[in-house]
Amino acid sequence: MKLAYETDELKEKLKILKEENIKKEKEIMKKLEEIQEELEDIEYEKKYTREKIEKKKKEMEELRKKLPEEILEFYDKYRESLGGKVVAVVENGACSVCTMKIPGKVYSEIIKGKEGKCPNCGRWIFYIE
Repeated sequence: MKLAYETDELKEKLKILKEENIKKEKEIMKKLEEIQEELEDIEYEKKYTREKIEKKKKEMEELRKKLPEEILEFYDKYRESLGGKVVAVVENGACSVCTMKIPGKVYSEIIKGKEGKCPNCGRWIFYIE
């Protein structure tokens, strides 16, 4: 009798363990599906970003073709050291990046349409009317 009772008790424990196992498996499957969806979203973003990068590279190459070699060499040489901002506009007689006042002679040349370099930060500067 005791053996039958222990058998029934073990069967009940086994049933509970199987139910818990099924519940955990469902939770794992749900988490797997969530992760899969996230991965698919990331892959889409990755593809979109690659396409955007390629488009911008082509756009940049087209713009580079329109610049004199001297400016391109300066840009390529100083792009990193100047924090990616190589060009500045003269606004109110000062460099738009470092805000240093441009000396009169340099300023008058820039207003006449010539390019120059900011004597303070070294960026290529120009004037826009």
